[in-house]
Amino acid sequence: MSRTVKNALISAAVLVVIAVVSVTCLMLANAFLPKYTPTLDIKKIGQLRQVAPVEADDSTALSDGYYSIVGSDAFDLEKFNTDNRTVGEVLAVYKVEKGENAGMYITETKTVGYGSQNTVLLTAYNADATVAGLIKLRDDGDYLLTDSAQYEALRNAVIGKKAMTTDEIKIATGATANGSISGIEKNLRLSGDLIVLLLGEGE
Repeated sequence: MSRTVKNALISAAVLVVIAVVSVTCLMLANAFLPKYTPTLDIKKIGQLRQVAPVEADDSTALSDGYYSIVGSDAFDLEKFNTDNRTVGEVLAVYKVEKGENAGMYITETKTVGYGSQNTVLLTAYNADATVAGLIKLRDDGDYLLTDSAQYEALRNAVIGKKAMTTDEIKIATGATANGSISGIEKNLRLSGDLIVLLLGEGE
């Protein structure tokens, strides 16, 4: 066996070992790290009011139950996330219970954006599954979301749409960072697919 072939086999074996170790670490992390548990506190109410406004102030909206967390009786979130694990993760779904936007769903989604960093968005949806409002909850230095002009352009452009392609995001925002654009597109696609499921439009 030539030295070249032997080196190639050794390199391949090393890569296999690295892959196995990486997958094992991810499995252990998923098994033992605490999963995200949504809560309705005063901070969350303030965020929800930004995308799906109600006439009550934060304190009243919290105490009078203007918003709720959508539970597992409405849909199987764990299965949805498993089926869409290559896209991202839905952390929580909320619903407006009272006021002018009663019945509106709001998703909290996490995907990987620029530089393999997490991007978390809160997106509200109308009854026809179009976006009613969007804010960032976490951007980890994502170029598109930290640039105020691009961020506002994205928020304005997505209103009334069910999703946006990467090209549409580029045109609307002027962004050039492909990682950022991909993270936003995945967030919108993930949350949009779930809203279609909740509203029964996919049946």
